[in-house]
Amino acid sequence: MHLASLADAGGGSWRDVSDPAGRRYRPCSNSIDYAICNGILQEDEVGTLCRACRFTQQIPSLTVPVHLEYWRRLERAKRRLLFTLAALRLPLVPRSESPEGLGFAFGADIVPGNRFMTSHSDGVISINIAEADDVERERMRTGMGEPCRTLLGHFRHESGHYYLSRLHEVPGATAMVQAIFGDIDSGYAEALASYYAGNQPFRWTDQYISAYATSHPQEDWAETWAHYLLIVDTLQSATEAGVNPVPSPGGLPSSGDRGSTRFETMLARWLPLAEFANELSRSLGSADACPFVLTGPVSAKLSLIDSLVDACRARFGSLAGMPPARQAAPCPDTGSTVNLPLPSTRSWPS
Repeated sequence: MHLASLADAGGGSWRDVSDPAGRRYRPCSNSIDYAICNGILQEDEVGTLCRACRFTQQIPSLTVPVHLEYWRRLERAKRRLLFTLAALRLPLVPRSESPEGLGFAFGADIVPGNRFMTSHSDGVISINIAEADDVERERMRTGMGEPCRTLLGHFRHESGHYYLSRLHEVPGATAMVQAIFGDIDSGYAEALASYYAGNQPFRWTDQYISAYATSHPQEDWAETWAHYLLIVDTLQSATEAGVNPVPSPGGLPSSGDRGSTRFETMLARWLPLAEFANELSRSLGSADACPFVLTGPVSAKLSLIDSLVDACRARFGSLAGMPPARQAAPCPDTGSTVNLPLPSTRSWPS
C-alpha cells in the first residue's frame, strides 16, 4: 500500500481511498507511544503492533533516556532489512510463532566486563545498542580498521547467519555453499581467535569481500550475504528514484560457471551505480559510499547467493505466518533490556 492513498477517517484511523472496500487502518502503538515506528495495521486486526514491530522480542531499558533514540534507530534499520527480505520473498516468520522463525533482541552493556554481544543464535539476532551511537560506532570502525561500519550492515550480516541455518531445508544447498565458501562446520572459535590475533591471508581482497570474511567460512557467507542485500536494496532505491545508470556489460568480474544471466544483469547495473555513488560522496567531501571490490571469486559467491535465494523462494513459496501483536512497554527496571511477552500464534492475514 502506498501511504499517499490513505485519508484521515477520524477517530485515529485512516481509510484507503484506492480500495473500493474502503478498508480502515490505524497506527502501530509504537508510533503512538514512542514515535519509533511508521507502521500501520488494519483497524480490525488483533493486537496493537504492526508486522515489523512484532519481530522484536527484547528492547533496551527505557529508564536510560538516550536508549529511546537508539531503539528508534534500531527499529528503522530493522524495518529496512525486513522490507528487503520480504521483497526477495524469503521465508520470514517471527520467532514467537515458529521454532524456525526470526527474532530480534536489542540490549546494552550492563558493566564493562559484561557485554551484550551483537550476534545470531538460534534464530535470534542480537544487536548491541552501542551500534546505534554514531560516535561509538565510528570509534569501533577505526579501531578495527574497517572501511565502513553501519547499523543496517549489522542487521544484514546477522540475517546471513540466520538464513545459512535455514539452508539445510533446501536440497543440495549446503553442499553448494561448502564447495565455494569452505567448511562451514570447521572450528569456529579457533578461527575467530586466529583472526583477531592478526592472522589474515595475504592479498585477501582477491578472494573476499572484506577482511572479516577471511576469519571463517560462516563469516565469509554472512559478509557476502550482507553485500548481496546491499546491492538489491540500493538498486531498488535507485530505480524508485529514477536513477538508472546505463549498464556496462563489458569488464564485469567473471563469476565462472556459477554465473547466472539474471545476476550478471544485476551486476552490470550495480557497478556503474556504485561508481556513481562513490563519485557523489567524494564531491560531497565524504568517504566512498561503497568501498568494496567485486573480484571474480567474490562475484561467484554473490551469484551463488542469488541462486540460493531463488531456491528458497521455490522451496518456501510466499511469506507465511504472523503472530498477533503484543503490547509494547518500556522497561520497568534498571537493567539493560526488557523481554516482551510472546504472543500465541495465528495465520498471517490474507
